[in-house]
Amino acid sequence: MTLKTVDKLFRVFAVVVVLIVCVGLYALSQMSGDVVLTWTATGDDDTVGTAAAYDLRESSIPIDSSNFEQCRRILNMPVPKAFGSKESYTVTGLSAGWHWFAIKARDNAVDSLGNPAYNWSKMSNVARKWIFKRSAPRAIDDLDTE
Repeated sequence: MTLKTVDKLFRVFAVVVVLIVCVGLYALSQMSGDVVLTWTATGDDDTVGTAAAYDLRESSIPIDSSNFEQCRRILNMPVPKAFGSKESYTVTGLSAGWHWFAIKARDNAVDSLGNPAYNWSKMSNVARKWIFKRSAPRAIDDLDTE
């Protein structure tokens, strides 16, 4: 068996051992353009271990599997916790209006050369939140004395 054949077999096996989709993504609260998202961590291999990375996306239109890659990627995501752990992340600086969020998890599989195999989970459920920004009152500009 050649190294190329082994690598192909490994990739097929790695794809078969898929991650569980991150479950229970919720947008909990918003304050001045911030949204706290919470979810339950998935395992690296089904319900075992710890995922290697998260890919969180945000959009002002509903997210689905056909447009996930085109949505804005949220940077500086935390390192995933062990399967079953509660996770949270605060997305800041959002404009007023509806915002949709979805997340994927990546496992830590590597190919025969030790490079990441980048096996991503399916997209999570979609959480949405309305951001209402309150403006400060307009400055009074006609103050006078009598």
